[in-house]
Amino acid sequence: MTATVDAAVEALGRTQEGAFSIWQAYNRGATNGIIRNRVTAGRWLREDTGVLLLPGWPSTFRQKLFVAVLAPPTSGYVSHEAAAMVRGLDAIRSARVEVTLPPYGGRRSGRGIVYHRTTEFEDRDWSMVGALPVASAARIIADLAPMHDVLTLERVYESAARKGLIVPSDLDDVVARFATPHRRGADTLRKLQATIVRDGMTNDSDFETLFFQLLRAAGIRLPVRQRRVLRPDGRLAYADYAWPDLHIVVELQGFEYHASRYAHLYDVERNNDLVVLGWNILEFAWTHLSRPGYIVATILALAPELAAA
Repeated sequence: MTATVDAAVEALGRTQEGAFSIWQAYNRGATNGIIRNRVTAGRWLREDTGVLLLPGWPSTFRQKLFVAVLAPPTSGYVSHEAAAMVRGLDAIRSARVEVTLPPYGGRRSGRGIVYHRTTEFEDRDWSMVGALPVASAARIIADLAPMHDVLTLERVYESAARKGLIVPSDLDDVVARFATPHRRGADTLRKLQATIVRDGMTNDSDFETLFFQLLRAAGIRLPVRQRRVLRPDGRLAYADYAWPDLHIVVELQGFEYHASRYAHLYDVERNNDLVVLGWNILEFAWTHLSRPGYIVATILALAPELAAA
């Protein structure tokens, strides 16, 4: 029996960065005696109240998140910046271990863990990422609004939209729920709601979002995103940005999507086809973001009419 318990717990631990709760061990046949023997022998390690670790697993940020949500009562989900990092959203590069909990039940402060109790605890606010309960993209944005500006939240929103994790109506719901009078972050949420472009498209990278923000700050008329153009051979080409009325295309040469030999060849041939069709092409690299004046001057030199009146 104990071999079966060990195998079941180890299989579970592999899905949770080596962490598991005592209640999960009980559900797999462990008894207090088995748990005590495994801990004494060093086969299971005590990590936090009600949480054990399998030895040999590295101490990672993700493991700390599992420990935080597994400690009793196990009813919370990873939230705030930590949730943004788990979901791989742009603009957030570091985070504390943070967990959101329902308003009921006792909970002490964990080691290095920030717990948030809220009456606004609903099933739609989280979902599973693997075996980890994590705040939804919409709830992440609501939680980040009090501590981040609208430009940062726009980057978070665009990356979530690109991953299919949020649509404009989700943001509208968040504003209705959380942008109430006198609430911290309410103005930022409303500004984000007014800022996002509801064209059914997304920026394909954080580079593109930052470029979009640069154009808006400079007062340049915003272009069409992901413009489709029919190539001479009948294939479709997609331009990062375009002003169709002026026959101008902007291509952003980010290393992430253009580094391979095939991608480079595709870009060259597509751009040649666009020139043949009468489009003017402007290209900018990631490093040009540090030279916004160059970007603005280049665009306006080609099309002065794009400047704000």
